Amino acid sequence: MTAPYDTIAKITRRGERGSLGGYFPQYEEFAIRVYDAMVSGDLEEIRVADMEENVGKLDDIVYVTSSEVHAYQVKWTTAEDTMSYLDFIALIPGIANGWKNLRRLYPDKTIYPKLLTNKSLTDGDYSINDIQSDG
Repeated sequence: MTAPYDTIAKITRRGERGSLGGYFPQYEEFAIRVYDAMVSGDLEEIRVADMEENVGKLDDIVYVTSSEVHAYQVKWTTAEDTMSYLDFIALIPGIANGWKNLRRLYPDKTIYPKLLTNKSLTDGDYSINDIQSDG
């Protein structure tokens, strides 16, 4: 019989491995974008591990140039994983809230909220075209 602790530890390790595996692409993207902005002389600010009331769910990567704010929500995994339409829709309010917060912080800049993921889309979801053709 497996002890409850063993099951919890196994699930926790699996989740942590998936999470840690997602950090490399996140930080690689951040490094590339920040480096490019630095080389062009346009980088003004970076935000690292910012509080949610500042950037909402766009807290994974944020860098600011003279005219733009680029903010990312990253959903990356090393395990086979999918993103359903409902998963995607669930992310939208947090991303929109982050856009609003950043718009308040940087009223004179264009805000570019982005979702970066390597998750495959699920097969069973309807597309917008499917929904429109049914009605």
